[in-house]
Amino acid sequence: AGVPTSAKDTSLLLANVDLLVYPFGNDFSDGRIRPFMCIGPGLAWLFSDFDQADNELMYDTNLGAGIKFLLGDTGNTVLRFDWRWHYIAGSTAGLENSMYRQELTIGIGFQF
Repeated sequence: AGVPTSAKDTSLLLANVDLLVYPFGNDFSDGRIRPFMCIGPGLAWLFSDFDQADNELMYDTNLGAGIKFLLGDTGNTVLRFDWRWHYIAGSTAGLENSMYRQELTIGIGFQF
């Protein structure tokens, strides 16, 4: 007997290199609030338990925007919000496929 469809799994691992642009530099709110835009290429690895989708390497392009808030007196702690849109292209089972993915992330960073 085969594995039930509900037990099968698919995962996607992304690796990107982005160009970040700060259109206001340090001029916005004394440099404590830093809006940014980003764009970059990347790779995506698809891992799948489904018979019709092999594990494969795909190509990823992403673009996005976000904002960083420098916290504390020195600004060494950063609170970051960003949104990314990904276009992922490849071929599965001999067919050309493309996927779109959006992500919204919140993070805390520490600058040294």
